[in-house]
Amino acid sequence: MFQNDMLWHCLANIKTVARCNTIGLWQYQDYKVRSIETLSREDSHHWLEVRGVVTGYERKAQFFELVIDEKLVLVVAK
Repeated sequence: MFQNDMLWHCLANIKTVARCNTIGLWQYQDYKVRSIETLSREDSHHWLEVRGVVTGYERKAQFFELVIDEKLVLVVAK
C-alpha cells in the first residue's frame, strides 16, 4: 500500500463538500464539471473535468484513446 492510499477517502470527501458548497476553486466557473455538449475548440489543451460516459477506447503504441459520449476523444500518453 502506498503511503497516501489510506487517506484518499478523506480528500475525496473534502473535495465533494467544497464542490457542493462552491468553496475554494469550485466557486469559479472554469473549475466546474462540464458536460461534453458545452465544450468548444477553445477548451483544448486546458485542464478541465467533464461529465460523460466512456463509449469506446483504443490502445495504440504510444498512447491510449478514450471516447466519451461518442463526441470527445481523450488521448493519454503512455
